[in-house]
Amino acid sequence: MVSSSDLHDEKFSLDPFTPWAELRRTKPVFFDTVDNVWLISRHSDVISVFTDSKRFSNRLYRKTLGAVFGPTLLQLDGKPHIDHRKIIAPVFAHTRLDRYRSLLESTIDSVLDELDPSGFDLVQEVTNVLPGKIIIRMMGLPPEDDMKFQEWYESMMLGLWNNPALREKGHRAHRALHTHIDPIIEQRKIKPSDDILTRLIQANVTDLPSFISLLLTAGGDTTDKAIGNLWLNLLENPDQMSAVTNDSSLIDRAFDETMRHSPSLVYQGREALEDIEWHGVLIPQQAEVRLALGSANRDENVFASPNKFNIFREDLHCGLEHRSASYEDGAGHLGFGAGPHFCLGYALARLETTTTTKMLIDRFKYLEPIGPLPQLRVNGPSRFTDSLNVRGSL
Repeated sequence: MVSSSDLHDEKFSLDPFTPWAELRRTKPVFFDTVDNVWLISRHSDVISVFTDSKRFSNRLYRKTLGAVFGPTLLQLDGKPHIDHRKIIAPVFAHTRLDRYRSLLESTIDSVLDELDPSGFDLVQEVTNVLPGKIIIRMMGLPPEDDMKFQEWYESMMLGLWNNPALREKGHRAHRALHTHIDPIIEQRKIKPSDDILTRLIQANVTDLPSFISLLLTAGGDTTDKAIGNLWLNLLENPDQMSAVTNDSSLIDRAFDETMRHSPSLVYQGREALEDIEWHGVLIPQQAEVRLALGSANRDENVFASPNKFNIFREDLHCGLEHRSASYEDGAGHLGFGAGPHFCLGYALARLETTTTTKMLIDRFKYLEPIGPLPQLRVNGPSRFTDSLNVRGSL
């Protein structure tokens, strides 16, 4: 029988899948007395919460992201959320991202140029730095800002943890970003450019610096982990690594399966807007509900052999995701959520991850690990250990 303490020890951080599977079977709505949250673990139930904005609210993000950046789109519900999302969504639509492809590729090239093919740390030298650089380039900010934004990004990420000292550090980083970018915003108003910052200004996005902080943290961190997890999965499965190396069209399938098997984000939160009776228990109004995406994506009632990484599986939807989470060619992974708050940056995350993977393969042909591979983790600042050392064969 799974207890609350089981969800918070070191064994869980290395293997959450066994207790999650038991919760799916026996307690699909489980009260975690340590964090005082209700854990939802089944695929269909997680989708139900995501798509039910009348009974479940996103406003609890005011306690985390909002506590560092101030009000953001994530914590809004109903018409205010719909109105704000309509303004921002077109900027990140997948049909409009092709215009940035050459910029994306040149940014990736500049990072890969610095690597030593005889051995490099894929996490430290690629995944940790690349998403931030890409966002900065797409915003039209100068390369000399890279180090500033990287430092602010790291501090803001730490600020999301419930630690007063780290939160204050995150506050200071956000204020520094605000001070730095305000005059750039004013310049763009006078002299527009072909970049995302100009498009956000023209769309009249309110409190733009807060949105940029959100974009850096929510978009940068998840893409960082997506690239690293994809490569870790391929390196652990040499036959699939070989298949992807020989056929680049399989990279999209590797991305889809990574987002199912080992998503960047394993939990999302909601707040109950009323008392809700579900699976024989009562979730009280104002309770925090924790959606276990990592568990839902390995639901044995949805996916065959769910703990196995398999880019050739036939029960997973492959291709661009949709907020409905409903597809004809298989079940959808929930790595980007579903419903009204479906991730705005899903197409950009896919484009960054698949393009980086293809360019790594094109550049180095074959990559192999140096030393033992790290293990996936779920309850710390990083989803996997801080290093993933590989060597390339030109």
